Amino acid sequence: MRDFSWRQIPITFFFLVLFAVPFWWLLTIDAEPERSMLENRWLAEFPRGWGAEPDAQVQFQQQLAAAAADQIPFRPLLLTIAKRTEQSLIQLGYAFLPDAAIPADFTGRYLITRDRTMLMEAPLTVTEANFPMIDQRIANYEALIDAHPDIHFYAYYVERVRNASYHPLLADYPNAENGRGFEYFQQHQPDGLMLGALTFEDISEYSLYNYNTDHHWNIHGVVRAYQDLYGMISSSYPDIPDPIATGNLFTYPVDFYGSYARLTLARIEPDPFAVVLFDLPAHTEMVDGDLRAYSNRQHYLNNQVPMQRYTDHYSQFFGGNHAMVVFTIESNPDRNLLIIGNSYINPLVSILAYHYRTTYAIHLEQDPDFSFSEFLEDHPVDDVLVLGSEYVVYLDPELWNIGP
Repeated sequence: MRDFSWRQIPITFFFLVLFAVPFWWLLTIDAEPERSMLENRWLAEFPRGWGAEPDAQVQFQQQLAAAAADQIPFRPLLLTIAKRTEQSLIQLGYAFLPDAAIPADFTGRYLITRDRTMLMEAPLTVTEANFPMIDQRIANYEALIDAHPDIHFYAYYVERVRNASYHPLLADYPNAENGRGFEYFQQHQPDGLMLGALTFEDISEYSLYNYNTDHHWNIHGVVRAYQDLYGMISSSYPDIPDPIATGNLFTYPVDFYGSYARLTLARIEPDPFAVVLFDLPAHTEMVDGDLRAYSNRQHYLNNQVPMQRYTDHYSQFFGGNHAMVVFTIESNPDRNLLIIGNSYINPLVSILAYHYRTTYAIHLEQDPDFSFSEFLEDHPVDDVLVLGSEYVVYLDPELWNIGP
């Protein structure tokens, strides 16, 4: 009889895990779809059928591979262990270097400050190709303004650390954007476009108006932008209703770990999640043609607040990205607004809707074939606002040019 060897334990454990996984898949193959809070997405499901056509077989194999990867037992724990290992190795490698911020994981896309108080993206780099793209965006604005002289056009730029002059690693990126793109856009600003911006003197001021763990502005940034926009719009809208009171802030008792924290699993203090409390007059909301609430705001007001660690409170409370969101307040003056942008517009949709009969919000990434002239046939507007970061306002002509 062979003597017991301790070396057999890891080998036995390996094969137990190896063969346990297929059994786990069999047990979960008919389970309800599961949303990964950690990754902010629905996990892939195992395919239910097998097609005879070659394309169907390829699709089956792709679905099977995706589901097998997503349905690994203890997936969240394994992801966390992998990220923690990456971060430990990074900290060891940067231990004797002077960098003010170091990679938050092996992707290199995200950085974390040495004091672990802020996550950010690496600096955005600029090439000679960027300026012709900005010229295309300027030409797009000019064409829209010339074609619709009775409509007021506004643009509002939201500065991010990645393209700011105060990025802590700016010296390491000689081709960093460093604010040059927006400066160029300002110098060539189209006639007839009223331009505003939320910019900051340094990273400390930036931190006051933006989340430290997420790529969005916080409620203080939203309020500051609203006050700017109210001043811009009121110059051509004399009957605009009085501004909402923005001092009624409420902070929910939740820890907000935003998109940067969720993607990197970095060890960092969470952000507070605060909102402005105000009441809209009697109104209706439509989302992609369906008469329903734009967000889960009412759930939060009723204290039905999700408490999971990586809940995306920003999109839960303020709403997500859709092809078209419509707020209608019949008691307001007969003036309509179109807002075009990415997720930065979401907190402002209901706030700006307070001042208009009908407010439309378009996320062009959800409707890349959007045509402004076709939209106007059924949805007349008086004001158009383009709002977001550099890609939305001046840089990306592929996605963010507004179709004529």
